[in-house]
Amino acid sequence: MLLWSDGNSFEANTANNNDFGFFVDGSEGNSFEANTANNNAHFGFWLIETSNDTFRENTANGNPRGFEFSDSFGNTIQGNTANDNVNGFGLERSDGSLLEGNTANNNTHAGFHILFSSSNNTLTGNTASNNEYGICYGLTDEGSPNNHIYHNTFVNNLRHVNIQHTVNTWDDGYPSGGNYWSDYTGVDVDGDGIGETPYVIDENNVDRFPLMTPFSVSDMDATGGETDTE
Repeated sequence: MLLWSDGNSFEANTANNNDFGFFVDGSEGNSFEANTANNNAHFGFWLIETSNDTFRENTANGNPRGFEFSDSFGNTIQGNTANDNVNGFGLERSDGSLLEGNTANNNTHAGFHILFSSSNNTLTGNTASNNEYGICYGLTDEGSPNNHIYHNTFVNNLRHVNIQHTVNTWDDGYPSGGNYWSDYTGVDVDGDGIGETPYVIDENNVDRFPLMTPFSVSDMDATGGETDTE
């Protein structure tokens, strides 16, 4: 438990079979790397009113919620794993964070759960497979708009996206492309790796440039940014 404490570093710790694995409230500028929080009764990692924290290569499996960020801003969440939870990664009233290169598989509800006006977040290079929903938005009137979601891989989810009352951006333009969807039925006539027809989520949410093959983490450099291939 970390309360109102800034600039700390947590590395290679294990917090399994508790009520909460790691609980952080009112803190900023902390770093969590290579920690494990499995099979806890409520949360693997629960962050409330935090900002500018960094999470890299942590694991939260078998919890009701793997990683949950509430009223939190500007966090960096890279290369983490949240499998076999109810929800893998959650954003609740949380803005301006980067979720990059994370894995959310076999969660009984959502790989990524975004709700209560969580906006201006970037989700890129993540994998969501075999969940009920790859990404699920809370069914709130205000929605969670203006998130940028691209270069993610959605495979064999019961439904890749469950979304209402919100508009997000689902690609990074051409030729960078959008996301890989395992149920996409379009073709790539010109061989540029991008489907010729958009992937339509609903009338307000469209991936204009769906990828024909899963996005590879090898396309990212060591810091989590995408490798320049030009």
